[in-house]
Amino acid sequence: MPVVLLLPPPPQPSLSVYFLLHSTLCSLFSVLSSSLFFTS
Repeated sequence: MPVVLLLPPPPQPSLSVYFLLHSTLCSLFSVLSSSLFFTS
């Protein structure tokens, strides 16, 4: 997704936290876009 390009490189220790946050953001974004698609 294009979102990953906007995010800074993850710190060394919290790599798993970064991926967890990114997947959460991606899922939220897909839910938002689908809801916008259905309401429009």
